[in-house]
Amino acid sequence: MISLEDPYMNGSKSGLFDASLKQAQDTIEALKKQLAEVSRNTVKHKDMEPVKRKFSGHKLIHLDLKGAPMKMTFLIQVLPYFKKWGATGLLVEYEDMFPYKAKYEVLQARNSYSEAEIKQLLEKAAANDLIIIPLVQTFGHLEFVLKHKEFAHLRETELFTNSLCPNNKDSVPMVVDIIDQVLALHAGVQWFHIGGDEVWNLKTCPVCLKDARNKSELFVHHMKPILKHLQSKKVTPIMWDDMMRHWPVGYLKELGPLVEPMVWAYRSDLTDYFPSGMWERYGEAFKKIWAASAFKGATHPWSNFVPIGFHVQNNLYWLDIISKLPSTLEVNGVALTGWSRYDHYATLCELLPAALPSLAFCLKALNEGYMDEELKKVTAKKLGLPETFALNVERFNNKFYPPEGTFPGHEIYTLVAHLEKAVYLTRGFANIEQGWLLDREVQNKFLSYFQVEMAYNRTMKALQILTSLKSEVRKVLNPVYDDSVVKEWTKDKIDDGLNHLNGVKPRLEELKKIAAGEEEKQEEPVKKGKS
Repeated sequence: MISLEDPYMNGSKSGLFDASLKQAQDTIEALKKQLAEVSRNTVKHKDMEPVKRKFSGHKLIHLDLKGAPMKMTFLIQVLPYFKKWGATGLLVEYEDMFPYKAKYEVLQARNSYSEAEIKQLLEKAAANDLIIIPLVQTFGHLEFVLKHKEFAHLRETELFTNSLCPNNKDSVPMVVDIIDQVLALHAGVQWFHIGGDEVWNLKTCPVCLKDARNKSELFVHHMKPILKHLQSKKVTPIMWDDMMRHWPVGYLKELGPLVEPMVWAYRSDLTDYFPSGMWERYGEAFKKIWAASAFKGATHPWSNFVPIGFHVQNNLYWLDIISKLPSTLEVNGVALTGWSRYDHYATLCELLPAALPSLAFCLKALNEGYMDEELKKVTAKKLGLPETFALNVERFNNKFYPPEGTFPGHEIYTLVAHLEKAVYLTRGFANIEQGWLLDREVQNKFLSYFQVEMAYNRTMKALQILTSLKSEVRKVLNPVYDDSVVKEWTKDKIDDGLNHLNGVKPRLEELKKIAAGEEEKQEEPVKKGKS
C-alpha cells in the first residue's frame, strides 16, 4: 500500500516514502509487462461491445472432405467437443467422399465413406443436438466430376475441369441426380448448400459466347431449376454469394424467393471489403442470409500451422458487420469454414485436428462477442493448453516450444507446430540466399562467412526436425487418417522438405569453404574514385 502522508511534513518518514515510492514503481513496471503480454496475446477489435455483438444464431462447422477426410471414428469422437465449444451444426462438403451410386459411382474416392458411416454421423450429430447441412457444388469447383471422361462433355472450357456449361442440356440433370442421392441419405434436412462460388470461366465456350445473355443471366439460368428442385423437396437452398455481389437488385430479386445466400469473407480485416451498396441490395432481394467466416485453410494453399489470432479477428469483424446490417436482413447463422484444399488439385492445408484450438477460440469469440486475456485463459484451459498460450506466433525460433493440449488430436497440433519450426528455418535460409548468396556474389567469391554459416546451421536444424518428424508421423496420423492421407501429407510436407534441404546442404558446405578463404581469395568490391 502507498502511504498518503506528505514526506515533506515529516522528515522522519522519508525512508518510508522512499520504500513506498519504490514499491509503486515496481508495481507500475509489473503492470506494464502484463499489459504488453495482453497486447501480444489478445485479439483487439476496435469499438467491440460484447453484449451487443455476441451472436445467438447457428454456428456451423464446415467439414471440407475433399482433403484429408478423417476416419469416421475420430469425427464422431469430436462431435461432443463441437457442441461443448458452442457449435450448433455441421456444414458437410462431401465432394468425392460420398458413396454415389449407378453411373456416378466413378466420382467416389477410394477412401469414401460408406452409407453406414454417413448414417452413423447423422445419428451421432443428432444425439449431440447438431444439425447437418449437406453441401454439393453445382456449377464451379466441380473438378471431382468434370475430371472424369464420362462427364468431360459438360465442361464450360474444354481443358478446364472447374465449371459446368450452363447451356449443356445434361448439366442440370446431372447436378439434380447428385443432389437427390445426397438428399436420400439426409432425410428431413431443412437446408441444402449448392455451392455456386467462383465460376471463373463462365461464358467462355462457343455456345455460351453466342448466347445473347450476359454472365449474370446465364448464372440465373443455370441455378434457377436447381433451386426450384430443392424447394419442391421442401428444402431451403443456401448458395455462396460471391457471383452476385455486384448484381443490380433486379437480378438479385430473380433468386430472392428461392435461396438464402451465404456471404463469405475470410480476411482478418473486413473494413471496406464488400462492394458499395451490396448489403442494401441484398436487403431488398433476400429475407434471410448466412455469413461465412473461417477457422482454418484461408491464408495460403500450402499452410500447415493455423494462425489463430487471424481467424479470431475475422470472426470478430463478422460480428461487427452483422450488428450493422439493414433491419430487413435476418442472419440465420455463421458457417466457420475449414478448408482442407484450395481446390481438388491443390495440396493439403491445415489438418483439422491441428485447427481445433482455432475453432474453439473462434466459437468462443462468436458466442461471447469478444476475445480478451481472461477469455483466452479460460478457453486455453479447456483445451488443456497453458494460460500463456499465444494466439499469434510470429517467430518459430529456438525460443518457441509447441504447447501440448488435451483435446482430441492434440498430438497432430504438436506435430504441425514442429513442422512449422522447420518451415520457418527454411524460409530464413531463403532470405539469406536472396540477400547474400546470389550468383554474382558466389561467382566473385565475395561471401560473408557469418551469413553462410547461419544458412548452414538453419538448414541442418531444419533437417534434424524433419528427420525426427518423419520417424513419428505415421504413429501420430494413423489414428485419425487412412493410409492414403498419411502418405500424401508425409510426401508433401516432410519428404519434399527433406529432399530440398538435402540438395542444399552440399552447396552450403562448398560455400562455407569459399567464404572461409579455402579457395581463391575473395574479390574486393569496386570502389569509386574521387571526382
